[in-house]
Amino acid sequence: MKDYFEGKVPENIHLIEANDTTNTYSLINIAAFGLTYTTTVGMELAMSGVPVVVVGETHYRNKGFTMNPTCWDDYNAMLDGFQNVKKPVEMTQEQIDGAWHYAYGFFYEYPYVFPWHMVHFKKDIVERPIGDVLTAEGMAKYRDTFEFIIFNR
Repeated sequence: MKDYFEGKVPENIHLIEANDTTNTYSLINIAAFGLTYTTTVGMELAMSGVPVVVVGETHYRNKGFTMNPTCWDDYNAMLDGFQNVKKPVEMTQEQIDGAWHYAYGFFYEYPYVFPWHMVHFKKDIVERPIGDVLTAEGMAKYRDTFEFIIFNR
């Protein structure tokens, strides 16, 4: 990623790749605002009271605690808002609380057992082929997950 953007972004913008060892929470503590695509860091920024602009279709978009541009004009207007030092963009306590409540549900209530994980999908699909997952025994284990996915979109 850095190779692609080299020489294309201003010096004051630093790109951090997924495998970078930078401590995300240290950055949250000094950030005036955040820009995210789909990472949970956007949710964590909001939990810390840092305004965040979300451009991807992530699960926490439009939940009341993020800024969600729908076009380039919206996006640019939001970024311009962060440059106004007389009236900085701030989150309300209600938005921060909303982020905390959403995160609690996401991390503690939402997790459902799922037969395959994207990181080790090739191994999982061998260990749990779809035919086995769709048997009565497999469905007893995964039914709640599949019903949640199907009916809560």
